[in-house]
Amino acid sequence: MTRRGVSKRRMAGERILVVDDSATIRRVVEMTLVRAGFAVECAVDGQDGIARAQESPPDLVLLDFVMPRMNGYQFCHALRGIANLRDTPVVLMSAKGDKIGGQFVEQTGAVDAITKPFSPDALLAVVEHVIAKWKGRSTPEATPEERTDENPPVAEDLNERAAQRLADAAQEIAVRVATRTVEAVIRQRPELAPLVRELESSVAAAFGRDALDRLGAELRALEAGERGLQALAGDLGMVPLGEILQLLQLQKQTGVLEIQGEPAEIAICFRDGVIDLAQSRGGPQDMLLGRYLIEEDLISKQDLDMLLKNRTGNRLLGDQLVKLGYILADDLHRALTRQTSELIYEVLRWRGGTFRFSKGARRPEADAARLDLPVASILLEGFRRVDEWRLIEQHIESFDLVLHRDDEAIDRMGSGRLTREEALVLDFVNGRNTVRDIAERSRMGSFEVSRVLYRLLQVGLIRKRSANAA
Repeated sequence: MTRRGVSKRRMAGERILVVDDSATIRRVVEMTLVRAGFAVECAVDGQDGIARAQESPPDLVLLDFVMPRMNGYQFCHALRGIANLRDTPVVLMSAKGDKIGGQFVEQTGAVDAITKPFSPDALLAVVEHVIAKWKGRSTPEATPEERTDENPPVAEDLNERAAQRLADAAQEIAVRVATRTVEAVIRQRPELAPLVRELESSVAAAFGRDALDRLGAELRALEAGERGLQALAGDLGMVPLGEILQLLQLQKQTGVLEIQGEPAEIAICFRDGVIDLAQSRGGPQDMLLGRYLIEEDLISKQDLDMLLKNRTGNRLLGDQLVKLGYILADDLHRALTRQTSELIYEVLRWRGGTFRFSKGARRPEADAARLDLPVASILLEGFRRVDEWRLIEQHIESFDLVLHRDDEAIDRMGSGRLTREEALVLDFVNGRNTVRDIAERSRMGSFEVSRVLYRLLQVGLIRKRSANAA
């Protein structure tokens, strides 16, 4: 049985190493190859890829060319210097496959190249061809001459990196559209649930760049208040968010700045250079409006849960709470100010993403909120938090980290010396809860919880779970 001419035969468990700094590309490639019977391991950059290849030599490497820390050329150079890996076939993946297909393939010793974004069928065709060819060799092919230069022979210019990020963003959006589309289909046709992976791959492949552009234009036309003209767009890896916010403030711009990262989308609404509101789609759960209302003792969790369960219509939560008399308009203003500020603090620490500013665009909810927040004060606190986050992340590497109490140390110090927040967080440290669990159960933000956990780690009241712990 064939699919568009590509064999669906089960491979003999060949191991593929996927090296790409885009989580979306890794997910798409892994999903496609695992369904075809391959064993897949993923690495987040070249250095990680070399380490994983040394631990378990792959049969084939799928390699992104433009990556931080170690790019595709440098990876291949390092790989060829390891005796048991020097003959491993490498297929390059790039947004500029035509450019890589010639000179770069020859210089890196790669055996093939594929252009992003690619369809599942195209990926499988390349992988199966290379593996079949390599298995059929009677003698090893000659490897490229050992090189002594540490830098790529062709400079990695900004255009190359921008093109790659654009292609990665398109692939990421295609995956999101596919996921949402298939979820809707499965709700209507539950009997199709066993085919969910195949459906997602097919839909993602169908949404190429042109289709996404058309869809995006249609959605923007439908979005309430989105009548502005695109005046500014780019990559946060090249233009930091702080500079964009300062520019919009200095020029006293009115419009909507949309920022897309992984996995959230943040919209910041400007009016004459001040910020009226920030909104999030897919953002952290601890930045939902309800959290701030509960923290301010404006509503109980039970009342909020009941209200959300019985909620009808399109009225925003805050407006509904004011109308029902749960909170005052001033209470809502204060909660929205905290929510908007912390959403911007969160985006300031993103290491990548894309942005687009639509001049003149308006959103009714921002017009109603009119928070009137100055950019300078938000940036001042935001950059302070970013610096603190960087320090905290050296010790709390992931929200999935599990921590243990040191009850003897706690008894020696005495619980009376703990602040209210420290005592609350410490109650949820039990050797099972992750940092994410603690944030959810304590009803505190992830930044506040991480900061408290960092302090408790520093004074020895808690410790990280050992590698050998059950």
